[in-house]
Amino acid sequence: MSESQITYRLIQDLLTEEVVERTTLKCVFVCPVSGQRVPAQADVLKANEGSVLTKAKHRLRESMARSMTRSVSQALRSVLGNNAVGRIAGDVGKDAATRAASGHAFSADELENAAVAAFEAKARSQFVWDEALGGFRHVRAVTSAGA
Repeated sequence: MSESQITYRLIQDLLTEEVVERTTLKCVFVCPVSGQRVPAQADVLKANEGSVLTKAKHRLRESMARSMTRSVSQALRSVLGNNAVGRIAGDVGKDAATRAASGHAFSADELENAAVAAFEAKARSQFVWDEALGGFRHVRAVTSAGA
């Protein structure tokens, strides 16, 4: 395997945790030999920079989230008035709508690209390709072939 040929297929067995927070994919890669855990993260949008579709979907979601947040806040204030109660309810509604709208629905391909980017950015230096294993292992892991 060449150093520049990292693909999702080569690292998917190491990947044990994947969590998306806004536009960041946080993941943990685990060595199959030693169990050594290596956390890493990547921005899903940056990992898919060349994708016009990813950018367009993200901008559309942001625009819809802003509209929904504004609508919820205005609706609560119009029902409850522009007094202290109305302003508080509007702010609470705005916060809830912002949290609900902040979720991103990335495709499997977009998340796989981000996982590869996370591996290359943080974990790659801590793993080596092991021909006997047919996969990556942590640099400090000792295999039976190396013992």
